[in-house]
Amino acid sequence: MIHERARLVAGETVAVVGASGGVGVACVQLARAVGARVIACTSTEAKAVKLRELGADKTVVAPEGDFGSAVWALTGKLGADVVVDYSGKDTWQQSLRCVRKGGRLMCCGATSGHDAVTDLRYLWVREIDIRGSDGWSRDDLVELVRAVHDGDLRPVVHLVVPLSRVREGVQELEQRRAFGKVVVIPDAVADRVAIPT
Repeated sequence: MIHERARLVAGETVAVVGASGGVGVACVQLARAVGARVIACTSTEAKAVKLRELGADKTVVAPEGDFGSAVWALTGKLGADVVVDYSGKDTWQQSLRCVRKGGRLMCCGATSGHDAVTDLRYLWVREIDIRGSDGWSRDDLVELVRAVHDGDLRPVVHLVVPLSRVREGVQELEQRRAFGKVVVIPDAVADRVAIPT
């Protein structure tokens, strides 16, 4: 999404909505790796601190989800070159308003709902490209594994739980406590390995 679909390049500004989730923390790191300026939007100051440690240049703490005006201000009222939004319905309108003229709005999911309303005036007046991303190629995966191996990308795991305790992981996600990924492993594997908590 960051490289092939958004075509993010050095010097551009990217705003990542829901930056403390699994997709978000990867986007922050991948964007920094290409030399982009990263604005990471999250719900708590504690998560904002971690996002800055991962490389975010600026953070927006918006516990009620009102990040749009802050991103607009941080870009000098020009908007971000790229906005990454995988939340959907609850954040779509603000994300649309954060994109600069000629910018790109990236969508790779809709955790808050699929029925997002698009104010078409922003689309044509700012000449915004809305781009979806639903996967990757084998070459992309090989490059990600190389990046992890070389230390250029650090997978962030919030919690590992055996399948029998999957509700604990879901609660972490639903209550917005997770920072990074929640990993579920088979019980048989969990019995043989030490699970970090």
